[in-house]
Amino acid sequence: MPSLKKWHGGDKLHGKELQLAITVGGAKSKYTHEGEFGVTGPELLKPLETTAKHVGMTFVKPFAIHGMLSITDEQLDEEVQRYVRLLSE
Repeated sequence: MPSLKKWHGGDKLHGKELQLAITVGGAKSKYTHEGEFGVTGPELLKPLETTAKHVGMTFVKPFAIHGMLSITDEQLDEEVQRYVRLLSE
């Protein structure tokens, strides 16, 4: 993906959607205000959402896989299929 900074001041990205695909090592429960890290996933992504809005993009709910440090091959296959379905929508 090209750097959003490169397009600062231009309109090449205006009206486009930005959807992130991320993996997180820890369990989803760790990313709550009461969890180990005290912050939510959306809060961590706020700078990227803000940048997208700054250049006129629509920030779409990210695709996220949590628990990558302990995911099984079967679970990973399920997540891959979920991502494929999302991309084909």
